[in-house]
Amino acid sequence: MKLGYLLSPGFKWIRWYLRIQSHVHFFDKRYSLSSNESLTPFFILGCGRSGSTLLRTMLTKDPQIVIPPESYVLPKIIRKFYRKAYLPWNQLTSMVINGFEKHPEFSTWNISLEKTLQSCQALPEKQQSLANIIEMIYLNYGLHRVEKSQQFIPQDAMIWGDKTPKNSQFIDHIQALFPKAKYIHLIRDPRAVFASYIKSGLASKKSMNEADYIVWFWLKAHGTIEKNKKNLGKECFLVIHYEDLIRQPKSTMQSVCDYLGVDFQESMLKFWLDQENLGDVEKYHHHRNTQKPIDVKNIGKWKYELSPEQIKFVENHCLKLYQSLCRDYPLRGVAK
Repeated sequence: MKLGYLLSPGFKWIRWYLRIQSHVHFFDKRYSLSSNESLTPFFILGCGRSGSTLLRTMLTKDPQIVIPPESYVLPKIIRKFYRKAYLPWNQLTSMVINGFEKHPEFSTWNISLEKTLQSCQALPEKQQSLANIIEMIYLNYGLHRVEKSQQFIPQDAMIWGDKTPKNSQFIDHIQALFPKAKYIHLIRDPRAVFASYIKSGLASKKSMNEADYIVWFWLKAHGTIEKNKKNLGKECFLVIHYEDLIRQPKSTMQSVCDYLGVDFQESMLKFWLDQENLGDVEKYHHHRNTQKPIDVKNIGKWKYELSPEQIKFVENHCLKLYQSLCRDYPLRGVAK
């Protein structure tokens, strides 16, 4: 069928019908993204392979801190809810819950959301918002976790967060959902990130060239975060360097705990002892280092793992932004 035939007068009604349908729900009741501005979750942001899993493992030694495995679905769910906000509440809650449960990686959470769905559908009208659905999903993970450990932590004492690197590109989405969210900006030397990605093979399955993807993700993540610092104010962000977390774990973790409003615990420094099942850590080999003590020797390993050409490639693309991110961490031996 030729394109000209599709654009003929006989098919014009289809285009008009679609245009009308896009406005037909304009006057319908729409449910809010956020109806509770008192919610203050935190989000660990940055490029992948920058230490977010290590930070999660350390923080969750405090049983009141809830950080599930990476979710991957939050930005997509926010956009879909916004488009479909005119649907009946029960249908919206089912849509959101299914969005989590149907993702292949949700199995690492090791929970069922059946009871969460029922609780969400029973929310009073004034509390019916996407933000409250998301909160209940994450707190359900927290309750399941403390039940397994046979500890008692009241739900209202829990502080939940997310460590999905992909969320770094969608801070505006998160902000629309949680206006008072806190953000931890985790920065790692891009050459070390590059080496870690190559070693893990995580970037080899992407649609673009492996090296190009790693550099693109690093630049995109940190560039977006810096843009949002200007929009939201730097006070909304805590900057943490991976190298500090390795070299000075106690003072770094004290800063993180102060920012989150929780007490620092010495057990955070011995995170590998009596480690609970964290789901993705046990499933994937590239997370296995979090089951061992911190080793300062891991800093700078990229010097021996990357070729001179690879080092030059990363520096040529990332040098300018990296230096602006951390004046105290200049790149050594920059290729001329």
